[in-house]
Amino acid sequence: MMWPLIEGYGRQSWAFLPLIVAGRTMGTWMAAFSHPVAFTPDERSVLATVARMLAQALARAGVAESERELSRGLQRSMMPSLGPGIPGMSVAARYVPTGGGLQVGGDWYDLIPLPGASPPQSRAAGGSRWSSETSRAMTYGRPG
Repeated sequence: MMWPLIEGYGRQSWAFLPLIVAGRTMGTWMAAFSHPVAFTPDERSVLATVARMLAQALARAGVAESERELSRGLQRSMMPSLGPGIPGMSVAARYVPTGGGLQVGGDWYDLIPLPGASPPQSRAAGGSRWSSETSRAMTYGRPG
């Protein structure tokens, strides 16, 4: 007799395996078969190995996503504003995020109005700073 909720799937055998990484259960993998399976010791071993590999892959994907979000947040927090306008001059900026990983940083610029110049003039200064370590990026990205 099958549970009413699973009858519609047309499966005869089910295997439920814990997804464990570093001693922590992160979920369950369910494998369903359309025919009855007795699960020999070898089949159980294969299923357990696949479950371990799946758990590790999911854990790595979660870490990578966390690192990407941290990197994006740091990058956004370090983006400069355009600052005060310069009379007689239009200024624009464009934000282009880094290529990936935990690289944080990018190009910086400053427009410096020249006092007393007629017509109004300014000079531009710029540079670049990259870090592959978030702790360094946080230190270099601090104002002041």
